[in-house]
Amino acid sequence: MLRNFCIFVSISRKEGLGFVAILGVLALSGMIIRNSVILVDQIIKHVKQGECLWDAIINSTILRFRPIMLTALAAILGMLPLFTMHKSEVLSKIRNI
Repeated sequence: MLRNFCIFVSISRKEGLGFVAILGVLALSGMIIRNSVILVDQIIKHVKQGECLWDAIINSTILRFRPIMLTALAAILGMLPLFTMHKSEVLSKIRNI
């Protein structure tokens, strides 16, 4: 879904995905993988405590939903200026760091 959004933004701006945008997509992909591993680990903990698989999935998802959404939202909002800037502006900001 995130990849499709990035491609849509790239096509709508009639530019290719730059290095910074690809780096952002990779960072968000890594965060998605990390969150899913944590969710699966939480499900396994619930199953080991004696819950049936379906209840473990529901309870783990309820338990982890808010932290996952908050970290994803913070990362997306933090990278939003990179998607809205022109490529030369991004490079000049990076050079000034």
